[in-house]
Amino acid sequence: GKMIDTMRKMVEQKESGSVMSSQGKNNDAVEDDFVRLQRMINDLEGQSSSQENVIELLRAEMVNLLVAKRMVEEKLMVELEQRDVAISNLKSLCKERADESSFLEDEIEKLRAENVRLRVRSQMLEEENVELETKISLRYDIL
Repeated sequence: GKMIDTMRKMVEQKESGSVMSSQGKNNDAVEDDFVRLQRMINDLEGQSSSQENVIELLRAEMVNLLVAKRMVEEKLMVELEQRDVAISNLKSLCKERADESSFLEDEIEKLRAENVRLRVRSQMLEEENVELETKISLRYDIL
């Protein structure tokens, strides 16, 4: 960033001989400072490059995670829609079965009522039969 640019300018000025020679340092000291600054610039550039690589890697990972999240969300939406359809089908089936059950219960009640009527009719016929047999028996007794 700015620090690297500043250091780079200082190195350029050293190479042109303007700033550092005017400070009264001897040539060896200036050379040592130059080498040290050059190493610092290289280190900072390496760190900066490494940080940029990490940032790019993290960005790529974030994109991958967002894509995976979206895929999971889409899959869940499909599953939820399928479950909604299944629930709707089950509700319809339960209603149909309830209607069938209600219809069957009504039919059972009708059959029970018919059964009671038939028993009463059978009882009445039985009684009529007994009466007829009694009358016939009395007629034969009289004759």
